[in-house]
Amino acid sequence: MEETAEGTKLWCGAAAVMAWLGGWRGRKAAAAGLAAVAVAQLVSNGV
Repeated sequence: MEETAEGTKLWCGAAAVMAWLGGWRGRKAAAAGLAAVAVAQLVSNGV
């Protein structure tokens, strides 16, 4: 499970569920979450 969480597959799956079931607020939250994951990966891989 730890490898899944670190590889962002878990977070992408959670975002997909939020976007699918959450209406416009879920889609907005999913987009913000995916953007945060992308920025975090860029920062952590750059350092």
